[in-house]
Amino acid sequence: MGRKDKVLKDYFSDSERFCDFINGAVFDGSQILSAKETALQNGAMRSGRKREPYLERTRDVMMETNRQGKYLICAVENQTEIHYGMVVRTMLMDALEYSGQMKKLQKQHREKKDLKTAAEYLSGLSEEDRLKPVLTVVFYYGTEPWDQNLQLHQMLEFPPGLERYRGCFPDYHLILIQPDSTDPKKFQTEWSLIFALLKSRRDPQRFSRTVEELGGEGISREGLMTAAVLLEDEKLLKLAEEEKEERFMGCQALDMIREQEWKAGEEAGQKVGQKIGQEIGEKKAEERFSCLIRRMKEDNRLEEFAELGTDPKKREEWMKEYGI
Repeated sequence: MGRKDKVLKDYFSDSERFCDFINGAVFDGSQILSAKETALQNGAMRSGRKREPYLERTRDVMMETNRQGKYLICAVENQTEIHYGMVVRTMLMDALEYSGQMKKLQKQHREKKDLKTAAEYLSGLSEEDRLKPVLTVVFYYGTEPWDQNLQLHQMLEFPPGLERYRGCFPDYHLILIQPDSTDPKKFQTEWSLIFALLKSRRDPQRFSRTVEELGGEGISREGLMTAAVLLEDEKLLKLAEEEKEERFMGCQALDMIREQEWKAGEEAGQKVGQKIGQEIGEKKAEERFSCLIRRMKEDNRLEEFAELGTDPKKREEWMKEYGI
């Protein structure tokens, strides 16, 4: 398991965080899952015996929860890249889980020898047996929108004349959670802060405002590490790993995030400035551009500079705007 995968798995393995994620992202903020009634489960699943050909899969994180005496299996699969076969992959893991539940029931009946009818003997199950529902959620935190292959039917190519009968073929829907389409206010733990940061990551000015607005909240060390992984910020992750404090209050942690944001923006601006300096070849011009970068950094406009800074007319327009 990779270092970043372990950070996410450890964070999701906490029942309170896991339940809040499912409640906020899937159940629209309704408190369906209770952390007190939820326990971590072994995510390894197998079909067949070891001495025979068998199929094995391992969940990222899987938990079992008790709701009013009935049980539910919930699993989260973390995904940083778009996987167009995720529908089939997830469907297979769900099928293995249901198969495992059936085998446990069949084993219990063999030990008790309580099956009576021919149908029960054939299936190894009693008429009253029920399986626990399985809910698998794919948490995709990549930057590119994932809008394809969200259900099995989107992957199927029906022969001529069968399209009208597609309803006869079983479908499977992928439960895909993406930060851009998730409301941070639906969460009750620090997931609200993490999702707010993820939603604003493409817009430096909006990101800064988010950091400032949420500056009064605290975040755990694990939460800061998780935010760093989801934001794909290696420097912030290393910084959080080196910190000894278990929780950061006030603006302490968010200042760390802001610092990394400024460094990234400043590096982008410096790269554009170097390219411009090489083209012009004048020391005076380099000084003017350094001043321009500094002034635009103060105004949270480095991303705009990185995008349009190679345009001479735009540069001159900014120079006049700042009186440089």
